[in-house]
Amino acid sequence: MSMNSVESSGDLASAMASDRPLLVCFMADWCGDCHFLKPALPDLEAQFTENVDFIHLDIDRHASVAQEYDVTGIPSFILFYKGRELYRLVNERRKSKDEVRRFLVKGLSLVS
Repeated sequence: MSMNSVESSGDLASAMASDRPLLVCFMADWCGDCHFLKPALPDLEAQFTENVDFIHLDIDRHASVAQEYDVTGIPSFILFYKGRELYRLVNERRKSKDEVRRFLVKGLSLVS
């Protein structure tokens, strides 16, 4: 997967400082639903490469960041623009590639 991973909270802060929208994918290695969706993420990244940057954040390695953004379920997706949260996809159901694609389309429509 070509999606960038967060290695430090500074990495996330740097990515958020960009003028491009940023999708942060909160996941964990032990999460079955994350493993189900992971193969679809490179295709989604390719579809939206002109519009949004993608970052993978492992909540076990960066629990304080997940806590800061009130991420309690995974996988969770938060779309940021210029450092502020625009849109969030989190629910108890297993997410599909199409659901994440629709989330991105709607979230990117909020960029102004």
